[in-house]
Amino acid sequence: MPVDQRSALAVEQLARAEAALRAGRQGEAADALKAAVGTSGSHAVAQRASALIAQLDANAVGLSPMRVAFLSDHNVGPLPRLLSAQGVLAGLRVDAYVPDFDAWLDELVGAHSGLRAFSPDVVVLDVRLSRLAQPLVERFLSLDDAAIDDSCVQPRGPSSEPLMRCGRGRRRPRWSMRSRVPAFPRLACTTPSRRAGRSRASRC
Repeated sequence: MPVDQRSALAVEQLARAEAALRAGRQGEAADALKAAVGTSGSHAVAQRASALIAQLDANAVGLSPMRVAFLSDHNVGPLPRLLSAQGVLAGLRVDAYVPDFDAWLDELVGAHSGLRAFSPDVVVLDVRLSRLAQPLVERFLSLDDAAIDDSCVQPRGPSSEPLMRCGRGRRRPRWSMRSRVPAFPRLACTTPSRRAGRSRASRC
């Protein structure tokens, strides 16, 4: 089906979902949202769909609530909305937490931070490698495999300790990290290193 036809169908389904929500027909709204997102994966559809998904009663429509926090040293853009939209296809009602720009370390360290108040099920950490494992950036060519592995598994520096401590005393969330550094305990790397730490990253 041509892209313009898919977009038109998705817009129709979004309108149907909006009308159903206004009328209190949660099940119909959920079905229409799934149809819209399944028809078109565009950012525009995801943006509108995510706003409507937030109005769904997860229990009433059989969606499992999931709280996802995004910590980054750059703008995460449309990712939370795309995740929310795609989540309904997997039976999830995703609620996202996005703190202020480059506030990821404050969120981890602060005892009363928004991250801790949000109590996420999943934390997505997307930061530059230099913020987590500086030796790999500054001295990579001079490091042997053992030193590289040590830097990957137990990063050094002021930014690493809060990561190791985050979650103690409460339910620990799952972690997903976008960086070429595997890996903290309970941390999954989406782009693991090709060097010595790869097998260890795959087991965490």
